[in-house]
Amino acid sequence: MAKVRSRTLASASSAFGLDGDGPEPPELSEAADRFFDALADDFNTPAALAELFPWLARAHSRLDEGERFGPGRLPEMLHALGLESLLEAEAPPDEDALRLLDEREAARRERDFETADARRDELASRGWQVRDTPEGPRLVRGG
Repeated sequence: MAKVRSRTLASASSAFGLDGDGPEPPELSEAADRFFDALADDFNTPAALAELFPWLARAHSRLDEGERFGPGRLPEMLHALGLESLLEAEAPPDEDALRLLDEREAARRERDFETADARRDELASRGWQVRDTPEGPRLVRGG
């Protein structure tokens, strides 16, 4: 697990806003113990997830409020479920993708939806999805 932990700490920082060198998150140690106890009990995944998800929800709220802390045992917990890739930071969009996004937005402002759709489709062919958010459009890797 130490190898998993060291490999994911840096990416956890950028992926979730966690501080790779920060203190262990509040209550995570107890939640992690209950999580692994559930898995040790005939791999009781529902009980394990019942420990993980509420802690994640609280952690996201704390991060949104500006609190900073490290990932603690979160990488180990995700690894046990085969979900360690959730901590991997996504590479930022390249210049061409950003240019296409800008062209899409300009076309949308001009109400040229044919061009906007063509730029969105080009982005999709390059592996990007456009997410329109209240803060503006953002690119995420397509699934």
